Amino acid sequence: MSNNREISIYVHWPFCESKCPYCDFNSHVRESIDEEIILQCYLQEISLYKDIISAKKIKSIFFGGGTPSLASPKMFASILKYIDSIRVIDNCTEITIEANPGSSEAMKFIEFASAGINRVSIGVQSFEEKSLRFLGRKHNASAAKKAIEYADRAFKNYSFDMIYALPWHTEENWAEELNSALEYAKYHISLHQLTIEKGTKFFKDYTLKKFHLPQEELAADLYSITNNILAKNNFKQYEISNYARDPFYCQHNLIYWQYNNYLGIGPGAHGRISINGEKFATVNVHMPEKWIELASKKQFPYQSKELLTTDDQTKEKLLMGLRLVDGIIFGEVKNDETLQSRINEMAAEGLLKIKNARVSTTKRGQLVLNSIINIALELR
Repeated sequence: MSNNREISIYVHWPFCESKCPYCDFNSHVRESIDEEIILQCYLQEISLYKDIISAKKIKSIFFGGGTPSLASPKMFASILKYIDSIRVIDNCTEITIEANPGSSEAMKFIEFASAGINRVSIGVQSFEEKSLRFLGRKHNASAAKKAIEYADRAFKNYSFDMIYALPWHTEENWAEELNSALEYAKYHISLHQLTIEKGTKFFKDYTLKKFHLPQEELAADLYSITNNILAKNNFKQYEISNYARDPFYCQHNLIYWQYNNYLGIGPGAHGRISINGEKFATVNVHMPEKWIELASKKQFPYQSKELLTTDDQTKEKLLMGLRLVDGIIFGEVKNDETLQSRINEMAAEGLLKIKNARVSTTKRGQLVLNSIINIALELR
């Protein structure tokens, strides 16, 4: 259920050393970056939301990208200091930075912690050299393990990502790789099946049949194996791709999935903001240069700002909330009789379950989540 007394802040650093072939995020490669100008623009944009930030408790702050760990710890300290001057950041606020396992970045983890960051999410993606090469990653398995060691020294909470369902994955070799990876997972792990996104190098290569992905049945088996192995290792699945040992669930991502308020700061950042009882969806301009031009003039750097109707909000609650293992409160969609009827039908089919006033996917339903959402919404 939406909590209008809290807010989260997402800050997007749009730069990377290189573009990964699977990535469709708003990331850019630049020969030179003026970090001081970027910092001042972050502060200018944040200042435009002073009234909203000052009126709410800050639940989480997330520095994502791109590769924000390429920036200096000093920049993040300045951003956090400024936010704290608007509304005090308390000890319960989760503050995350995304990082790659490169040695230069990992060695900054202590400095990031000193700057006020208390959680790191590391883009490991794989501990297998073959997979890392295929995914276009610059680090090797040794660097990934070293980065986790640095994270363990610097932070009391860290996570890392892995990508599976690669062309050569079988039930046996994925289970072996995952079990080995869990030797390094203490608190939280995100496990994503490889998907092919338009506009990426992989989309072109896949279209040209340069590689294949596991068939649907095998992909489903890999997902089930993943869930079983994580459960045996005391990791609770709380979202389709995310697992944690209690209480280390990612608070910032829960803000998205529970459809609460968050500000999007930086190029291409998205936000969802409640103002005077109305909910707005914001999207910033994607190109860093255009964002700098607007933010430096103290203008909202919006590409769009859309007032969300009740129907829009119901759709988004379903899109986000059904990703959660706990699902959504049934009451938030019960006023839509057509939608309620379709949910009841899918519950009868064993794809959804309704329990304790909540609707969520079954294990079988998780395998066809996108289809469930499409079916639920096509009648609206």
